[in-house]
Amino acid sequence: VGNGSNATWVNPGTPATIDPTEDEWVHIGITISENKAALYMNGELAGESDFPGIDWSNVGDLVIMSGDPNFSGWSHKTEKGQMDE
Repeated sequence: VGNGSNATWVNPGTPATIDPTEDEWVHIGITISENKAALYMNGELAGESDFPGIDWSNVGDLVIMSGDPNFSGWSHKTEKGQMDE
């Protein structure tokens, strides 16, 4: 999670306990509060972690599923997933 100049990597330290089935849609939900971040898969909590928070006051855009040019770390060029409404 980042705002362009300040970023936080959220890693609960343990793998998610929900294993998505290949070739099936999976609903992903993320919640962020002042001190927690949580990942949900198909409505079930898959993992959560303490979250130090980010100052969002000067953020103009929120980008989800961003690859290059917004993010190119780790030779990461594009997301291979799909998003549906």
